[in-house]
Amino acid sequence: AINAKAYGAKGDGTTNDTAALQKTLDAARDGSNKKVYIPSGTYRITSSLKLASKTVLIGADKNDTIIKMDAEKKDGIYIGSSNDVYVGYLQVRDITNPGDSESWGVHVTSGQRALIEHVKVVNSDDAGIRLGHNFNGTNSKDCKVINCEVLNTKEGSGIEAIKSENAIIKDNVITGSSQHGIRLCGAINPTVTGNVSMKNSNGISVQGYTSGGTLRQEVTGFYVANNRCVDNRNSGINMFNSANNGRIVDNRIEFTAGNSAKGIYLYSPGGSSEYGNHDVEIKRNTIVNASRPLVVETGQK
Repeated sequence: AINAKAYGAKGDGTTNDTAALQKTLDAARDGSNKKVYIPSGTYRITSSLKLASKTVLIGADKNDTIIKMDAEKKDGIYIGSSNDVYVGYLQVRDITNPGDSESWGVHVTSGQRALIEHVKVVNSDDAGIRLGHNFNGTNSKDCKVINCEVLNTKEGSGIEAIKSENAIIKDNVITGSSQHGIRLCGAINPTVTGNVSMKNSNGISVQGYTSGGTLRQEVTGFYVANNRCVDNRNSGINMFNSANNGRIVDNRIEFTAGNSAKGIYLYSPGGSSEYGNHDVEIKRNTIVNASRPLVVETGQK
């Protein structure tokens, strides 16, 4: 592996390591050795780290190798349209966006086959990890987020798949998101299994993608199974804006007694059947202490 220390990265928490880390990543891009290792330490950066296709970026551990953003409106790790990228065993923290601006801890736009695992994202604004799309209409495909931890997302969701195709979100722990622990928005054939989503606004949200108040892409073919949703404020699992042809099975949703939350909630904004959900199988879910265990509003099919 190419060691970031060999390119001048300090990891002392005060030095600006942006240039040294990017130089290391560029060496992997330009050479035959695609593996970059960042040793234990806190690496202060002021711009996004951009990864080329086939880059393997690993740290010592998600609690020991810390990439700390010290600027506003910047993604932490930007995979973008790069393919076959691996990111693992490190932490990204302190993504800050004033107002309505958006940046993410780890961001894939239209890349394919990215694997993000054993990554910890702390204090992100917007989502901690985003599998998304670019503005030319190309979606990310076949990307995986596995065994990650996302804490304290200040605006947005912990992990989100936005128009992403065939995403796998598995065995992650998401805590303290201002919106959803996991958000599937206009995603196509996503799989969400074995996750723990706790103390967010909603545990897991399955929703169509809208822009300018118009539905642009349904969320379809989703499989949400064997997840635990614990003490989320509004709902364990919700579906709206055309969540279609999916399965919600074998999940456990639990709340502390005395809450006002819904267990599983299907609705249409404004009660319109145009954006109702349809052909969703809901089976063998366990719901404990919800104020309203299952709520199906008008407009569903």
